[in-house]
Amino acid sequence: MLSLSVSRTSLGRVPLTAADSTQVGATVMDWSPGLVVRDMTIVKSKWADGGVVTHSRDDIVTMTLSLFLRAGSLTASRLLAEEWAEALGQLDYTITETLTAGARAFAAMPASVDITANPNHWRAGIVSVTASIPRNPWP
Repeated sequence: MLSLSVSRTSLGRVPLTAADSTQVGATVMDWSPGLVVRDMTIVKSKWADGGVVTHSRDDIVTMTLSLFLRAGSLTASRLLAEEWAEALGQLDYTITETLTAGARAFAAMPASVDITANPNHWRAGIVSVTASIPRNPWP
């Protein structure tokens, strides 16, 4: 089982949570913490095979998150979506991923958030939120 928690300390509020099971509130539909891409400087010699790494730097990673939000009514679900957008737009916050085997935290930055207008979901009172979240490569 997967659950996520988004800190809202800078907003003076309790964390938002989501899980990968269908529930009232936030259901995780897609979650990817992203891939760390390493930028390296390699010095090569025309007289020797291979090369030597002289510098290495890990770049910013982009996480992706998709949620289905169910809060009892379409209006309540839209308000919940706005809460998620506000939380994911903070300058500095933590997303904690908890799996059966343990937990890890990611130092996140302001996300790009899309609140999707899907009439089929809206008729069922569901609002879909998708976010692209930059983070530092290591906690």
